[in-house]
Amino acid sequence: MFAIILSSCSSLKFHEGSNDSLYVYRDFVMGVQVELTLRSSDENTAQNAAMEAFEEMKRLDRMLSNWKDDSEVSEINRNSSTEWIKVSDEMFEVLSRAQSLSKETNGAFDITVGKLLHLWNFYSRNPLEPSEKEQRNAMGYVSYKFIELDRVKKMLRFIKPGIEIDLGGIAKGYILEKGYEVLEDNGIQAGLINGSGDVYVWGEKPDGNLWNVAVRNPGNPETPLAILPLTDMAVFSSGDYERKFSNEGKTFHHIFDPRTGMPATGCHGVTVIAKTIKDADGLSSSVFVMGPEEGKDFADKIGGTGVIIIENDGRVVFNKWVRKRFSGVQIE
Repeated sequence: MFAIILSSCSSLKFHEGSNDSLYVYRDFVMGVQVELTLRSSDENTAQNAAMEAFEEMKRLDRMLSNWKDDSEVSEINRNSSTEWIKVSDEMFEVLSRAQSLSKETNGAFDITVGKLLHLWNFYSRNPLEPSEKEQRNAMGYVSYKFIELDRVKKMLRFIKPGIEIDLGGIAKGYILEKGYEVLEDNGIQAGLINGSGDVYVWGEKPDGNLWNVAVRNPGNPETPLAILPLTDMAVFSSGDYERKFSNEGKTFHHIFDPRTGMPATGCHGVTVIAKTIKDADGLSSSVFVMGPEEGKDFADKIGGTGVIIIENDGRVVFNKWVRKRFSGVQIE
């Protein structure tokens, strides 16, 4: 059953002559709560737009989720071979994005980590640390260079059989972005999409102000590092606090460095601020893998992108874009 929850919106300020209100809808997509805050002068318009957006996001989740046995990505992994495989337009778009990001980050982002995640049992509730021999064997299947794409025929093949892809670092952003496009097509000119802390905002609130977006604090989730006034921006975060386990006094998390085959070190959390959802998602985990210095330099190099990094010792650092754009905002 499709169900969304409309929350109260009666205590808002408006521009003089404005009839717009904010309507809030929530539903579960990708195993997390997604919240849509939509500005509209008509409740039915907002509700219909939200329903269509949720339907589209759920459709894409059914295609792109590694957690669903009948998803398209699971089917690709089951039939992993050197033969060409025809994929959907949506899948091809995600794969193309992933390959571009892998090249830009020199492999800090890589969707071929699927076999590693299976080896560490991160697809279950009971992760475990593999042996060094198992680790070395799995690393033989990890490299974005093992993927070939035919952009004319929308086809995929692997250079060697047995490659497994995991879209967890990029699918969420793609799904939220497509949800936003549905909202825009339905006439929603301002709003906020919140996918379990990953946010995109566009337009203005009814009172003319920008949207206040909290920067996640991995050390204290109840107290954000900063509140940023934003519009037409995406804010995505990655951290070692999301999925982790301990074994023999060592703690491991789910964000792997594809270049080493081990959970990335150097960062406790990363927040990326970018102009589009597709730019923000993928970059947050990439910067996490790169580490503070390389991550800051990379963000400055591509331009128009902010990164806020919490190092393992709790120190907060950020790149030039953040320092310039939010000079009056306290980040702590």
